[in-house]
Amino acid sequence: MGESTGEILRFVPRFVNWLKHGFDVYTDQVITSTFGLVWLIKELQLCHITIDCILFDTDTPWSSFESEYWKVEGLETSDEIKNKILY
Repeated sequence: MGESTGEILRFVPRFVNWLKHGFDVYTDQVITSTFGLVWLIKELQLCHITIDCILFDTDTPWSSFESEYWKVEGLETSDEIKNKILY
């Protein structure tokens, strides 16, 4: 998804568009900001697209398991969505 705001702003609409057109694509949430992950989840929900395409990942040594885990666990969303991403 990208680490910088510019990458996120380009990626989210493009990713959602790929899914709308039937592409079988996935993304992870590693090193992205929380706003990017929240925005992607909201866009997928607005388009009635499953969030099964978001994978939990870490990018050690550039990020840590704990920071990536708590980024997802700390989202203000349902446990169902968190569990779909984490597991």
